[in-house]
Amino acid sequence: MSWKVRRASAKCLSAIILTRPEMLKRFYAQIAPALISRFREREETVKIDVFNTFVDLLRQTKLVVTKSSGIQTKDSPLENLRELVPKIVSVITKQLKQKSVKTRVGVFGLLKELLLVLNGALADHVPAFIPGIEAALEKNTTGNLKIDGLSFLRILLATHPEEVFQNHIKVLSTPVLCVD
Repeated sequence: MSWKVRRASAKCLSAIILTRPEMLKRFYAQIAPALISRFREREETVKIDVFNTFVDLLRQTKLVVTKSSGIQTKDSPLENLRELVPKIVSVITKQLKQKSVKTRVGVFGLLKELLLVLNGALADHVPAFIPGIEAALEKNTTGNLKIDGLSFLRILLATHPEEVFQNHIKVLSTPVLCVD
């Protein structure tokens, strides 16, 4: 399938997600796993559109949950998302190792949105993100990547208990204090 078709498909899914919030449960059952598997997309522009489509799904989830007064049932969108977190983390941490700045910026954007929707969702996975955060804060990286890395780290620290970071504070503080 052509990259243009894959990109158009991601944009169509995004439009459906944004216009049909009542179908969130179905989106998490059918669309979310397909999007997560496409995080490995080889064409960078398509990959960024897939990330953006997933971010739209996260934002819709937040809107729906906010409107429903935060009431959660066993099959609520938040619970469906919580079940997908380990798979998201396993795929997305590989993307943080990519050389492409756009890909890594997209990953940090997706992760920030995930944390805003699901506070504390990455508590069990913090060690997997340490190398990506360190790489984003190296001296030879671009300003956008450093800003997004720091922004993600700030949200990560704000949405998780301090016990999660006790073993990693030295590793995290060194590049943060050395950012220029």
